[in-house]
Amino acid sequence: MTLLLLLLLAGEDVGALRAQLASDDVAERHAAAAALGAAGEGARAALPDLIDRLGDGDGAVRIEAARALVLIGVGREEAKRLIGRLESVDADLGPLLAEAIAGTDAVEMLVECPSPYAALALGYMGRAGVRGLPALLSRAGQPYVDEAIRRLAPWGAPVVPELVDRLRIGEPPVRALAARVLGLVGPAAREAVPYLKEATAEGPDDLRAAARAALEKIASATAVSEHPLLRKPEECNAEAPARFRVLFETTKGGIEVEVVRAWAPHGADRFFNLVRVGFFRGARFFRVKENFIAQFGLHGDSRVGGLWRGREIPDDPPRQKNLRGTLSFAMAGPGTRTTQLFFNLKDNVGLDPQGFAPIGRVTKGIERLVALHSGYGEEPDQQSIQYSGNEYLDRNFPELDSIRDARILDE
Repeated sequence: MTLLLLLLLAGEDVGALRAQLASDDVAERHAAAAALGAAGEGARAALPDLIDRLGDGDGAVRIEAARALVLIGVGREEAKRLIGRLESVDADLGPLLAEAIAGTDAVEMLVECPSPYAALALGYMGRAGVRGLPALLSRAGQPYVDEAIRRLAPWGAPVVPELVDRLRIGEPPVRALAARVLGLVGPAAREAVPYLKEATAEGPDDLRAAARAALEKIASATAVSEHPLLRKPEECNAEAPARFRVLFETTKGGIEVEVVRAWAPHGADRFFNLVRVGFFRGARFFRVKENFIAQFGLHGDSRVGGLWRGREIPDDPPRQKNLRGTLSFAMAGPGTRTTQLFFNLKDNVGLDPQGFAPIGRVTKGIERLVALHSGYGEEPDQQSIQYSGNEYLDRNFPELDSIRDARILDE
C-alpha cells in the first residue's frame, strides 16, 4: 500500500489502481481503495469503480471505498447512485455515504428517499439542507431524523412558511414539533407568531405547551437582537476607547479583532457603535473572494439596513497598511463609508492609496476567517441584499457564512 500511495501522489495514472479494485485479492482491493482516497480530487475518475466496490464481499473493502468517496468528493450524478443504495446499506456504510452525499446539492433526492441515512445526510448539510427540514417533521422518531431536525432547525429561516403550514394543518404530533422548531429558528420566525398564538388556545396539551415555549423563545431572541438604538442611528455617536477587542462568533467559529482608534478614529467610532447595538448579528459574509477580502456589514433586516443607509462618516486617511488580517471599512469613493467592512485575506497594499483605512486586525481565529465560504464570489447583489436582506441571501446563496453575534470583550 505504501508504494502504491507514493506512486499515486507522485502523479502516476490512477488507471492501475482502478484495475486493482477489481482484483481477486481482498488486500489488493483494500489497498487500492485506500490509496485512491488519499489522492483526493485527483482520483475522481475512479468514483464509479469505488461505488461498485460498495457491494464488495469484504466489509473492510466496502468501508474503505466509502471513505474514499468522502475524501475524493462526489458530484450530483454519483450522489444519485449513492442515494439509490441507502435503503440497503448496513450501519457501517450508511453514515459514511451520508457524509459523502452531504457535499452535494441533492436535497430533493434525499427528501424523497425513506432511508434514515438520507435524513442524516440532510442534517450534515446544515444550512444547505434546510429545504428538507419540513419534510422531516412527519418522520420524527425514526433513526437519525431527530438529530437531523436539531441540526437544521437553527437554519430554518428560509422554510418558515412551510413550517407554519405544518403548524396549522399537520397531524397533532407534527404540529407540536413544528412549533418547537419555529422556536429554535429565532427572530426570523416572527411571521409565525400569530399562528403560534392560535395554537396556544387549541389542540392537545403538548401542542399548546410547545407553542407557548416557541413564543417565549422567539420573543427572547428578538429582544436580544433589538438593542434600543439599533433603529436610531442618529443617536449612535459614542466615542470608542483607545483600544478595544471584538469577538465575532461566526458559523466557522470565533474570530477576535483588536481595534486601535488612533489608526482611523471615525471608522473605529462607527464600528464600536455598530457592535454595541448588535448591528452585525445575523449578517452574512456576502462577498468573499479567495485570497483577497471577506466583506460584510449589510443588515439581514432590510428595514434596519435602510435606516443606516446614507449615514456616512468622514473619511480617515490610511495610517496602516491593508495587510493580511486587518479590518477596513468598504467604500465606493470619498465620503461613502457607512456600515460595510472587509477583512483582508492577504496583503492588499494596493488598497492603501485608494483610501481604505484599516481600523484593527485579527488577533485570534485567522484560520477561521480564511475558511469562510468563497464559492459565490461576486454573485450576491448588494442592492438586492439592501432591499430584501437575508431572505434574498438565504434563498439564493444558502452556503454563505454568517455572524451569529459580535460583542465587545472589554466592557
